[in-house]
Amino acid sequence: ADQSLKTFRAALEKAATLRVQRQAAEQRRAEAADRRRDATDAITKARADVEREEAAEQEARDLLARLDAALRAQEASERLAELRKRLADAESTRHAIEETQAKLALVKLPPNAIEDLQYIDIEIAKLRAIEETARASVAITYVNDAAPRVTMDGAPLTDGDERSYDAQAQLIVPGIVAITLRASRPPRSDNRLEQAEAKRRTLLASIGVDNLSAARERQLRAQDMTAELRGLQNRLSTLAPAGLAKLREEVAAHDLTGAETIELEQDPAQARIALAEAEKRRMQARLARHEA
Repeated sequence: ADQSLKTFRAALEKAATLRVQRQAAEQRRAEAADRRRDATDAITKARADVEREEAAEQEARDLLARLDAALRAQEASERLAELRKRLADAESTRHAIEETQAKLALVKLPPNAIEDLQYIDIEIAKLRAIEETARASVAITYVNDAAPRVTMDGAPLTDGDERSYDAQAQLIVPGIVAITLRASRPPRSDNRLEQAEAKRRTLLASIGVDNLSAARERQLRAQDMTAELRGLQNRLSTLAPAGLAKLREEVAAHDLTGAETIELEQDPAQARIALAEAEKRRMQARLARHEA
């Protein structure tokens, strides 16, 4: 009987131990289920966060792409406007060059024209001086103011006035006498002076001026036009270094791109900062999902 009682008590104790163990296992199972549920909720939230941040990043990326496209369009439009202005200035400069060249052709003197005219003028002056020196001359000195006025070949002579003449001259003292003067030298036989004067007339006519002074004025105008032409040509070289045809091709090429001004939705620099921040939040969300 005692042995049976001991066995019964041992069975009760074992049953009690099993109940405690079962209760502990159920408690652990319930706690595991709670943790699993919490983990599932955390994973679901992490996935939603990742999707939200990825969508935000893509939106920021799309905005930046639109802004970059708009910025490139603006730059292309500004470039086209600048090219068009350069082309207009270059064509205007080319027209001015052609006008200046046409004007210069009208006023430009033949080579050595000024030097030839100077030489002929000096030669004529020498020949006239030689001829004048060789001519006979006469001078009148009146005794008093009441003396009759003498004329030489019809022209009155003033007191002390010296007049030259060639082969012959006639002095007339009104009411008194007529005097005929004859030069002792033979008349000039060469015609060097006439030839020089004819040569000068021909040269002046070929240039289109009346005298050496007018030729010098023409030369100065030609020099001014030449300097102006050189400045215009330098300006054209600056505006169209490769030539007008190449500049026209460049304008046409930019026209084909359909460049137009587009308003920017936002500052591209700010959009890039926003995209970088969105990428950072997306990476953090992915890390949080991985940890969950």
